[in-house]
Amino acid sequence: MESDDDFEFLRNSRRKKPRILYSSDSEDEFLDAILLNREEHDENTLSQFMCDQQDWSPFITDCVPFKKYNQEYRMLPEIDYDNAFSIYKLFLCDDIIDLMVLETNKYYEKCALQAHSSVTIRKHKQQWKPTTRDEMHIFIGILLIMGVVKVPEIRLYWSKDPMFSNERIKSAMSRERYLDILQYWHFSDGDQVCSNDRLFKINTLVEKINRNFQKVVKPGKELTIDE
Repeated sequence: MESDDDFEFLRNSRRKKPRILYSSDSEDEFLDAILLNREEHDENTLSQFMCDQQDWSPFITDCVPFKKYNQEYRMLPEIDYDNAFSIYKLFLCDDIIDLMVLETNKYYEKCALQAHSSVTIRKHKQQWKPTTRDEMHIFIGILLIMGVVKVPEIRLYWSKDPMFSNERIKSAMSRERYLDILQYWHFSDGDQVCSNDRLFKINTLVEKINRNFQKVVKPGKELTIDE
């Protein structure tokens, strides 16, 4: 049970909120000031809007308007869409693979000539065999698998440890051959350097892939773009 001292302490500890008292006259003056300020603000806003309207000029652009699309997108070629390799070849067609094969072999020959007298060339580099279309397909297939199945280091895909090894990759290509192709993988002629274009090494590849997308896919009315 609370004592009188405790009750006195609680009563004194309460903070009294300040009160602002207005007479009827002061309240009327206060409301009039608010209304006057609001009218002035509205007039200023309207005048600013009219000035902005006078300064407005129509937006002119050279953009080509979109053509009318179908309601749904569709794939143009008639192929077996249950076959992943058939879909893959729509975009990475033989023309693109042949470009990779040609430029990869050319780049190896260029590097071999530049380092022919060097004692640092390893033996397996001297036994390089030109890559082919079929081997390049296998190489890209390995890259696709690596994009899905992650391990800490590339060499671990060929490890004897079942925790890291990938039997499909190991049976498709040796580790040394994979690293050789990866080292010399090229898409353009390195001798034709364009100083103004920092992406010149991949421009030909990008243009070919873009054309394939335009031939294969017809966009629908609604598009979703991811980064």
